[in-house]
Amino acid sequence: MDKLELIKYDLYAQDLRRIKHIEGVAESAIEIKNRHFPFITDETALCAAYMHDFTKEYSKEQHFAIFERYGIELDDCEARTEKLWHAKSAYALAKYVYALDDEICTAVLYHTTGRAAMQPLEKVIYLADYIEKTRTFVDCVDVRDTYAMLCEKRDKNALDSAILYSLDLTITDLLESRRMIHKNTFEARNHLLKEGIE
Repeated sequence: MDKLELIKYDLYAQDLRRIKHIEGVAESAIEIKNRHFPFITDETALCAAYMHDFTKEYSKEQHFAIFERYGIELDDCEARTEKLWHAKSAYALAKYVYALDDEICTAVLYHTTGRAAMQPLEKVIYLADYIEKTRTFVDCVDVRDTYAMLCEKRDKNALDSAILYSLDLTITDLLESRRMIHKNTFEARNHLLKEGIE
C-alpha cells in the first residue's frame, strides 16, 4: 500500500462528516495544479488534499496529545483559536507518521492561515480548500466565481488574485466577528500586495 492509499484508508476509517469536503478539495487541487503548476504530481497534490483536514474532527485531547508527542508548539493566537489546531496536528501526522515530503507537510500546515511567499503546493491547497464545489458559504462562492472568471480571461495572476481576495474576505469576516487574526494571514496578504497582485 503506497502512502496515498494508506492516508485514504486511515481517513475513511474515521467519522466521515467532512469527507465530501476533503474529496472536493482533492478534485479542486488537481484542477488548480494542472492549470498553474503541472510539474506538481497528482500524488503530491492528493496527499496534501487528503491530509489537510485529517484531524479536523479530533477532540481537544487528541490534538494536544499529538502536540505533546511530536513537540508541536502553539503561538498565542493558535492556542486561543480551536479552528487552527487541525492544521498543526495534521502537519505533525503528515511529517512524523506518514513521512511525507516537506512540500506536502507545509501545504497542510499553512492551508488555513496562508503565509507570506507561499510555495506552489501551498497555494494550490489553500485555494482548493476555499473554493471546492461543496462550499456554499457566500464568500467561498464569490471567490470560486471570481477565480473562474479570471482564468477564463487568461489573467496571468488569476491564482494569486483569487488568494488575495480570499484573504481579504477572511480578514473582514474575522474583524466583523471580533475574532483573532493570525499574523500569517496578514503577512500572506501583505506579501501579495507587495508583489503587485490586485
